[in-house]
Amino acid sequence: MRIRDRALLISSLCAALAVLTIALQLASLASTDRERAALARQAEFSRLGRELVQAADILSTSARFYATFGEPRHLETYRRELEETRTRDRVLTELRYLGAPVQELALIEQSHANAEGLGRVEAEAIRWVDRGDLGRARGLLFDQSYDIARDKVMQPIQEFQRRMEARLAAEAAEAHGRSVLLAHAGFATVALTTLLSMAALSLYFGRQVVRPLARLAEAVNRIGVEDLALPVPKLARRDEIGDLARALETLRLGALEKRRLEAELEQARSLSATLGTLGEAVCLLETGGRIAAANKTFDLLFRPDGRQDATGIDALLEAARARGWRVEALRRTLAVGEGQAEIETGDGIWLEARLHRAAQSERQVLLVMDASERKRHQQALEAAQADARAAREELARVRRETPERVER
Repeated sequence: MRIRDRALLISSLCAALAVLTIALQLASLASTDRERAALARQAEFSRLGRELVQAADILSTSARFYATFGEPRHLETYRRELEETRTRDRVLTELRYLGAPVQELALIEQSHANAEGLGRVEAEAIRWVDRGDLGRARGLLFDQSYDIARDKVMQPIQEFQRRMEARLAAEAAEAHGRSVLLAHAGFATVALTTLLSMAALSLYFGRQVVRPLARLAEAVNRIGVEDLALPVPKLARRDEIGDLARALETLRLGALEKRRLEAELEQARSLSATLGTLGEAVCLLETGGRIAAANKTFDLLFRPDGRQDATGIDALLEAARARGWRVEALRRTLAVGEGQAEIETGDGIWLEARLHRAAQSERQVLLVMDASERKRHQQALEAAQADARAAREELARVRRETPERVER
């Protein structure tokens, strides 16, 4: 995978984590809003429960004060709550609007049903007060049976408050837990995004980009100072680093080829200078191809390293072939025992080798001379002859195609 694709993949992953973080933050905010709404519902339900208790207390207290003191303001308070304020009916309507469970609404209705019997006792006590019999009225309202009936009204209300507070506390706790969970998840994704970015920068880009570039820089410096022994690293990579490494390796191989060509050119110049200065190369071969004697020119041509341990002509020809010389024709001539052959050194120099037997001896004399000039003349003559043949063929073709024009 190329560096651009890997960087795009890492960027996409970081972007996905960022989007996930934003989504978790939004979900956390929504959960916080739900938690606040749950707390507001809890406060609203608590307020309605307190109003129910206060309404029951207002009716009982106002009726008892009226039976005790006979003051009309207590009767007015009682009737206003019973006929105008109607707290129980209003609270029941609000509870239904807020979506209170059916079980809790049933408790309010049960309390309302129990309050009807208590209301009849309070109405009878008010009539006795109106007749002037306060003692009879107090006997009805302060009797144990009245307290029992009042407890039957209050018990469903208290049970409603207990259930309502437990339910709302559970809803608030659930909303709070969800908010905390989403907040922690958001923090975790932020931390993960940060760690992934740091890991991508330090591990991936550090190891996969920076370090290979440093090694390639070292390779460039080596090539700059013509240290061409070591190959360029990271050639197998299939990304931009690999492309750069292969380009540098091509440059290194080109420099090596240039060095080789320069060495061959220098060798050709040295060979030409040797032949021009010292003349022909001569050696005396014994039976089996062992060199019995050789002049200095022969040693310079066939023993450029100065080694004198190679005493066989076959070994010298093999070394020359390793240097790029074409010596097959000379091998065939040596196998026959006499004749002449051409040697191509591969750098524009042609040698002519002549082999003949020494007089009154089984030895052979190998004479090597420079044939480059003759070879160039021969090649130029062959080229001129080829051009002449081509011209004659073209002229013949033209004559065949336009005979009338040629005759005129």
